[in-house]
Amino acid sequence: MHLNDTYGQRTAKGEVTFIRLLPGPLERVWSYFVESDKRAKWLASGPLEPRVGGRIDFHFRQGDLSEEKNPPPVYAHLEEGTHVPGIVTRCKPPGLFSFTWGTEKASSEVIVRLAAVDRQVRLVLTHRRLAGVSDERNVAGGWHVHLDFLLALLEGAPPPLYWTELQRVKAEYAELYS
Repeated sequence: MHLNDTYGQRTAKGEVTFIRLLPGPLERVWSYFVESDKRAKWLASGPLEPRVGGRIDFHFRQGDLSEEKNPPPVYAHLEEGTHVPGIVTRCKPPGLFSFTWGTEKASSEVIVRLAAVDRQVRLVLTHRRLAGVSDERNVAGGWHVHLDFLLALLEGAPPPLYWTELQRVKAEYAELYS
């Protein structure tokens, strides 16, 4: 996998990994993962206890991420937002953060690794323990768009149109992960 290849790669069965190069410094990028108000601008708000065993609650409001207010019909069920709970499994500021994604019975795990590279930050995000190809496609499409939002935010650029971008990217992952 090449640095800044924006597409998530299937790195193992039930596992998708993204590598992105983001504007630094490292502590700034870290803050966008662990601080609710900053995380809300690109992913989801919600409380986070930054310690092993701490709880994390993601409150997604995808419709609030961009000016586009009408989702395509296939995503209409997400318009009012969703909630995903989790437990912090690793937390070593400012470079390693992992957590479960979902209920304990059906949870996957997200691992975030950050490293300073000159004035930039290398992000390696792995979402693993996914149930199958359908989950891999959905997770890859979602992370792809949300990471695009994070990059735009860190660069001071306008974000993409969320629903349009999600629909486009999910169609591409359906083809890539066939």
